Amino acid sequence: LWHPAFNQMFMIDSQSEFLSLSWSRDVLSGIGASTSGTVRLWALESGRELCRFDGGDNFWGIALSPNGRRALTGGEDKTVRLWDLESGYEKRRLRGHQSVVSSVAFAAEGRFAVSGGEDATVRVWDPRPR
Repeated sequence: LWHPAFNQMFMIDSQSEFLSLSWSRDVLSGIGASTSGTVRLWALESGRELCRFDGGDNFWGIALSPNGRRALTGGEDKTVRLWDLESGYEKRRLRGHQSVVSSVAFAAEGRFAVSGGEDATVRVWDPRPR
């Protein structure tokens, strides 16, 4: 990974392919979703892994919340998942797509989430945990 703010490259050791990466608003941390269903969060200045958890499915899209405490994933199971990054636990699973969810994003303030899928739909979600 190349980090332009620090003008250096970070090598991330991985056993599987990353399909999606997202950066924090302050560009100090990054998160990646892999084909093995693993989500990893790094401190970009040091390259140190901050957390890792297994979602058990191939993830095609990932987004980091504006406050950096939550993440969204989308994948082959046709769902959008909301993750708490402090605990590594899934907080919510959003269903509605009829095919792979290939992209996810938080709105700038984090009150809404958007997902796009291979079913040719875009969905808007309330990402708050229940």
